[in-house]
Amino acid sequence: MLKNKTIAVDICNTLADVIRELDRRLGANPDPSIYFHPALKGKKDYFKENLDIFEVAQPIGNSAERLRKLAKYNNIVYITARPEISKEITIKWLEEHNYPKADIYFTNNKVEIAKELGVDLAIDDAPREIKEYRKAGYEVLVKKQSYNEEFGNLFDWEMI
Repeated sequence: MLKNKTIAVDICNTLADVIRELDRRLGANPDPSIYFHPALKGKKDYFKENLDIFEVAQPIGNSAERLRKLAKYNNIVYITARPEISKEITIKWLEEHNYPKADIYFTNNKVEIAKELGVDLAIDDAPREIKEYRKAGYEVLVKKQSYNEEFGNLFDWEMI
C-alpha cells in the first residue's frame, strides 16, 4: 500500500480515453502499437483546435475510484502534456468524473515539474514520458496500452 507519497498522474490515456475519441473522429489507428495516430502527422495544433476532445473523452475503467483511494493516503498531482488552454476544460472534466481535487500542471517537461514538486512515483502511459521519468530515476506505474507493452510495471486500474 502506498502511503505518504507524492504521485504524479498523467491524464490523457491514463485517466481519460482520448485514444477512443481520436479513433472515433479520425478512424481507427491502423497500427495501435504506435503511440501517435498517423492522421495527426503534421497537425501540431490539432488538440488546441479541438479542445472539445478533452470534454467528451470518457474515463478509463474505475480510475476515478482507484485514484480517490490513493489520494486518501498520498498527495496526488496531475502533470499533463495537454495544452494549457485546456485548463478550464480539464478541471471541469476531473470534477465531473469525480477525480480527486489536486493541483494540475501543464507542461512539455514532466520530469522538471516532478523534480520541483518532490514526486516519488509517476503514473503515465506515453513511452517518451516513461523513458524520461525512468532516466531521471523515478519509478513509473505504466497504464497498459497497446503502444507501451515493452515496459515493465504495466497495470490496469482494476489492479490498483
